[in-house]
Amino acid sequence: MKTLLERMPAWREKFWLIPAVAVAVAAVNAELLIAVGSRFRVAATPFYDGSADSAQGILSAVATSSLSLAGTLFFITLTALSGVVTVMGPRLLHEFLKDRSIQSTLAIYLATFIFALPSLRAVQTGGNGKEEYVPSLNVAVTVLLAIACVIFLIYFIVHIAQSISMSHVVHVVAEDVEDHMRRLIRRGEEEKAAKAPGPEFYVDAEKRRSSGTGYLKFVDYDAIAQAAARENCAVHLGVAPGDLVLEGEVIAHGVPRLPENVERHIVLTQYREHASAHDPRFTARHLAEIAARALSTGVNDPYTVIDIIDRFTQILTVIGDKRLPQGIVHVNGEFRLDYQTFSYEEIVEAMFAQIRRDAADNAEIYLSLLDNLAKVVALLRTAERRSVLADAARAIYSDARRQVGGEVELKQLESSYQHFQDNLAERAESEKPGEEHAAD
Repeated sequence: MKTLLERMPAWREKFWLIPAVAVAVAAVNAELLIAVGSRFRVAATPFYDGSADSAQGILSAVATSSLSLAGTLFFITLTALSGVVTVMGPRLLHEFLKDRSIQSTLAIYLATFIFALPSLRAVQTGGNGKEEYVPSLNVAVTVLLAIACVIFLIYFIVHIAQSISMSHVVHVVAEDVEDHMRRLIRRGEEEKAAKAPGPEFYVDAEKRRSSGTGYLKFVDYDAIAQAAARENCAVHLGVAPGDLVLEGEVIAHGVPRLPENVERHIVLTQYREHASAHDPRFTARHLAEIAARALSTGVNDPYTVIDIIDRFTQILTVIGDKRLPQGIVHVNGEFRLDYQTFSYEEIVEAMFAQIRRDAADNAEIYLSLLDNLAKVVALLRTAERRSVLADAARAIYSDARRQVGGEVELKQLESSYQHFQDNLAERAESEKPGEEHAAD
């Protein structure tokens, strides 16, 4: 079941899901209450005991106002977001569309509108020989929904004001990055340490070319490994989630052959954002992109960049020395699958490379980078990962010396870099031998 949900589009994050469910529930309940009220002759409720004409007026007013207000609110919201997106990046809109509060607000307004329509149809004002009928239960529920709409209106305004703040956006995107890393760690901890065969193993392998073009969204590694086990073969996947796959590109090798229908377990999408669910580099670069925009001349907000660097530091601390997926799957002790995964070096590069390149002569950014890397390296026991951070710190310090001209700032940078080197040397004395993916 888990695999099935992962293969499907991120339906739980679809903007239309909650509103669609709310509309369906409202329509069904409206007809149900009409039937109940008619069968049991409910003439009055604590919330409504008026005439048919009054009921028509209430229902018409609620239906009209709920729909028009929903349209107005979301027009204003999108207008505000269009200005914010220019500062924080176009991918920010995707984050807002995943916001359950926004989805719920639209849901309550549309549900109120849909509930009021069949209720309005059920009202009989009398005349022409017809008996007057008022669906009192429906009118009462409509009044309650109207009150809920007012409450959601107040909540929505406050929520949007908070949501478009830079600190909130950074927090939300950083949480996405951390969630990605924790999923990687979980998969890595489920794997057993093993080595894959070298490139020579696949020299005479059967090749499989992609039948379409798109971004790799999801790969069912377990299903491919099981299929390889059934056919007594081994598979190498040369693409990873988030990669652009072209039609005709070789995506898999099989020794001595490939399992049938291997491409069935590989899902492509036409939109880069849809491939982000299994690509931690994408969300990390999204956060780095916000930092790059904050460093632009028009914005000039270095403290937001420092906040982002702090968030990255926290995420690196979460990763620590924990095992990351090595991309090797055995079935019953036999090697069956070798796939592309994300190394610690790639993760660090996605986090800090763009910020380092865009920092220009801003000494505060370089100092924050060096100081935070010094904190992380002091906590690492794995030599390979300390080496990755040492390379990153060396590149940061090199760019800083070339870009920053102030004598005072250069002395501060030298001191920060020396602090990093001291922490690195201190950890080297108690170095923990082992592979990059070795777990505690």
